[in-house]
Amino acid sequence: SILIATRNRQETASIVIAEILDLELPNVELVVSDTSHENNLLEMVLKRTNKKKGLVYKHTTAALSMTENYSRTIDMASGEYLCMIGDDDFVLPNIIEAAQFAKKHTISSMTQHIQSEYIWENETQGNFKYVSDFKRETKVKSTKKALADILLKGGMMTWAAPRLYHGIVERKVFTLLKEKTGGYFFGTSPDISASISICCTTESYGISSFQFTIPGASKKSNSSH
Repeated sequence: SILIATRNRQETASIVIAEILDLELPNVELVVSDTSHENNLLEMVLKRTNKKKGLVYKHTTAALSMTENYSRTIDMASGEYLCMIGDDDFVLPNIIEAAQFAKKHTISSMTQHIQSEYIWENETQGNFKYVSDFKRETKVKSTKKALADILLKGGMMTWAAPRLYHGIVERKVFTLLKEKTGGYFFGTSPDISASISICCTTESYGISSFQFTIPGASKKSNSSH
């Protein structure tokens, strides 16, 4: 399940959703929780693509926090693995390969070396910043070591650690976390919270030299959720 929590960013979100649906990734669902003031996101998506298969979409005008909206996407999802992205990000077809590696090696999460990103010049177009890397390898690392590195850097730098945001995590990790604690995320930063929780509840994770998502950078931020 690819998870997107969005609010009042219909322009970028509609492009991202339509482009992901057009990939027609096998055994993948796209889960979107929309708390925008206007209920027009799905209409904008359908103007860009006629594909709806695999889309799980809910709109509400309830005043949800960013953490609550992120949590809602997990509750809506049915996939064995979860990957969360922003409404200005993207996924690549080899996300399937990354998930298959996790399943084959019975590890609960995957992360990646981020080298390329998409810079939005405005709400409809931008530039792709690409760094070429021909390595294609995946390694298994210790979550204990990753947690030590996060704490050493003040709890802020989690890109090399197991991640839900721009990473892949087995759903049961969050199911068990909620059963034990009553929630999926703690504090105001869901991405950092998720990384620490994964480190505390699992023993190993995979890290790939190839990207399976593309972070986007735009003027508006999802932190306004």
